[in-house]
Parts: sequence; structure tokens; C-alpha cells
Amino acid sequence: MQATADQFTVRQHNSALIVRALRQHQTLSRAELAAETGLNRSTVSSIVNDLIQQHMMEETTYQSDRIGRPGLLLTLNPSYGCTIGIEVNVDYLAATLLDFTYRVIWQARTPLTPGLSPADVIMNGIAFTQEAIQEAQYRRIPPLGIGVVLPALIDTHRGAVTLGPNLGWQNISVLKYWQAQFDLPILVENDANAAAVAEHYLGNARNVENFVLITGGVGIGGGIMVDGKLMRGQNGYAAEVGHMVVDPEGQQCGCGSQGCLETVIGNTIIVEETRQLLRTNKQPSRFTAESIDTLNFDDIVQAGLDNDPVCRLQLQKIAYHLGLVVSQLGSLFNPEMIIIGGYSHCLLKFLIPEIKIVAQKHSMQTNSPPLNIQPSHFGVNSSVIGAAALVYDHLSQPVFSNHIN
Repeated sequence: MQATADQFTVRQHNSALIVRALRQHQTLSRAELAAETGLNRSTVSSIVNDLIQQHMMEETTYQSDRIGRPGLLLTLNPSYGCTIGIEVNVDYLAATLLDFTYRVIWQARTPLTPGLSPADVIMNGIAFTQEAIQEAQYRRIPPLGIGVVLPALIDTHRGAVTLGPNLGWQNISVLKYWQAQFDLPILVENDANAAAVAEHYLGNARNVENFVLITGGVGIGGGIMVDGKLMRGQNGYAAEVGHMVVDPEGQQCGCGSQGCLETVIGNTIIVEETRQLLRTNKQPSRFTAESIDTLNFDDIVQAGLDNDPVCRLQLQKIAYHLGLVVSQLGSLFNPEMIIIGGYSHCLLKFLIPEIKIVAQKHSMQTNSPPLNIQPSHFGVNSSVIGAAALVYDHLSQPVFSNHIN
């Protein structure tokens, strides 16, 4: 009996290897699958035949542009299923559907009313999940699982928020609320970790095994990939970049420390500080006294990109502090790449060159190439896309056949 169970687990693992290879390369022959996965050809053929019968995989037309004898190519069936990504953030909810080939087929975003209790936010998130499921059903693509990500310290085993300073949450069991509503595999993860996964599988860090990702926003998050795997730390709280102290005499942070990075360049802080600067500013400005009170982060970005002097200085401040942190992370981890995300593409286009200048100035002057600093491929959507991508990893574990077959 044990031998049978072990064989079944090995076959699950090998099936997952084949599916992952096809997600990465889109189309492969049986021989190419064997070479890519390291499995022998008979094992590949047996598993492929099973997956074709399950409609998980399809054979396509003969290859015509490849070296060697022509043969049928294999590809995943995008309509076999999809995963749902849900991002719960401080002031918005986001949702996405990722089909079986990792293609985004639907996305939505909705603002959150300030001051909602954790229970109310969760109920809004569940309603948004139901909307995503309805969208999947409309497209006749069955949902396979749900990934929920939040800007918080996450106990992934319990699916609970241990501490979310910007959310104002502590010891909230998120998983149980979703499990009570949906009969699907569900996971709960930190948003920046999810963003790193999105970049690794689908974005600018494809085929990059060692990189660091920093996400901006109300809070500042981080995700670290080491040898292609998330570095979680002892309790799962690694890469909390936003809580690196950059000003020991600075503001009190919601985490309990003082002078954390996000108390200096978090979106909320930048908005409050910019309003104060504009009120005392003597230079010409597009903002009236009345409009200053309703100023938001997007307004500051647009004004800064349009060369408003106060707002542009604020954007440069963000770039400066990110550049300092990037130089420190480069010295600590020696990564192949550092990715900056969480901001809009237009802001990233401004920030990245500024960050590179600061990081280079404050990095060790060795013969090595300068740090490879890149913008996130997905911008503000990296976390929610990563939430959906992580579900496929979850389904590839020993429970693979229970939810995929």
C-alpha cells in the first residue's frame, strides 16, 4: 500500500513538472518535454496521454520551424480552469482571473470606504470573489482555487494576518472567512511575496533565480527570491523592507518601531507632507487652497511629472530613499536583479533612472557590473496577479490530483 501511495505521489510530482514546463515555454514536443523536465520519454508519454484525456493538455499542428523531424506539439488548454487572485489593500480591492496558461483574462479594481472594520473589508472581499467566480462561469472556465493577498505579516499555515499596521489588523484569521463561503482550495499570502512570484513566473524576472522586489504604496513591501524560491525567514516575515529604519529620530511607525522607511516615503506620508508644503509654498502652483485638502497621491505624481516644483521634489525624495535601500539590499544579497513595483508605469519610468543614480553612488565600487534595477512588468497589478499564480503552485503539491484531475 505504501509503495502504491509513493508511486502516486511521484506521478503527481512529474505531472506538475510537465505542466510547469508548458506554462513556461507554451508549446513543446514530447521529446522537448523529456529534455526540459529530465523525465524519460516513456514517463512523459504516459503522463501526457493522461492529461490529454483530462482535457488539461492539447495537441497542436505539426511543428514546421524547428530543427529535426516534424512532430506534434503540446500546449495547455487555457479553458481547462482558472485561478482567482484577490488583493485586499488599505484603500482598494483588486481581483483577477488567470487561465491555465497563466494568461490574465479578467481584472477589476474597486475602492474601499475608509474606516471599515476588518469584518466589513473581508465581506467586501468575499463579494468581489463571488463576482470573479461569476465572471469565470460566464466564460465557461471552471475556477480551480483562490489566492488572497494582503499588505501584512502573514501566518501562511493558518491563513491569518499576524500584524497589518497599515490595515489596522492584528490576529485576523482571513482563511476561515473565505473557506466558509467557497468550496475551493484557498491560500493567504503577503502581497509583496505574491508580487515577486508574478515577476518570476510572468514578468521581468522570468528565468532569474535570485532577485529582490520592492513594492511601493501606502506601505513599502518586499519579496526575495533565492534559487527560485521565496525566502520567508524563520516565521515567514522576511523582506519587510518598509520596516527598515532609515530615520532613527523619525515618526512612530504602526509596527511599533520608529523611523521606518514607510514613515518617510509611504503614500499617505507623502500626501500629508505635500499638502503642508503646498500650503506654505510661495511659488506658482496648479493647486488652489481648496484643492490642496483633497489632494491624493495620484495628483502628486501627475503634478510632479508635469514639473510642479513641490511635487517633483517629493517624487525625487521617494527615488532617493529607495535608491539608498536598493544599495543596501544589493550589498546584503548580491542579487541578479532588483525590481521596483507597486507604482504606476509612468511613475516607475521617472523613478528608475533616479534610483539607479543613488544606488550606484552608495554601492561598493567593485569591478562587478552595476545593480540591475528594473521596473515591475505589472506595475500596480503585480500582487493580485501573483495571488492567482500562487494558487497553481498550491495545486501542484501532493494534493495535485484532488483538485486538478
